[in-house]
Amino acid sequence: MRLRKLVALLGIAVLLALVASACQAETVEVTRVITEVQEVTRVVEGETVVEEVEVEVTRVVEAESGEESTLERAQNEGVIRVGFANENPYAFAQPDGTLAGEAVDVAREVFSRMGIEEMEGVLTNFGSLIPGLQAGRFDAITAGMYVNPTRCEQVLFADPEYTIGDALIV
Repeated sequence: MRLRKLVALLGIAVLLALVASACQAETVEVTRVITEVQEVTRVVEGETVVEEVEVEVTRVVEAESGEESTLERAQNEGVIRVGFANENPYAFAQPDGTLAGEAVDVAREVFSRMGIEEMEGVLTNFGSLIPGLQAGRFDAITAGMYVNPTRCEQVLFADPEYTIGDALIV
């Protein structure tokens, strides 16, 4: 039972990353795929060659004037797409294809309290959550996920609901 409560709290923390970014910032930020010019150095036949290449990267950028945040859009439209890791009992597909599980129920309740009545759940592998969010497959993700520097470069997190410290078991 205690584990279920901890997982629910962690799910809420990840889910609220979207909310925290919208509520804490003075400017509205959005995630976009943009084209950047980067220098690439390579060695060709013993000579160093520096070239400029265009690459597509995902960046969190300031929204254009008047542009809605993801949260504002979801509240105005009344629907949000949420990515869930396919992990029973937290999120899984029932035989009829509908999503069920603790994380699904918690997310549905949180978004309902935020004025977003419809939640479209998208079930995916855990490793596809962040790439799917960046690609726009969903508006928010929820899963038990460690907040680490690599992930912080990719997505915005809310403050953790709980942490796990180092310990020695004897």
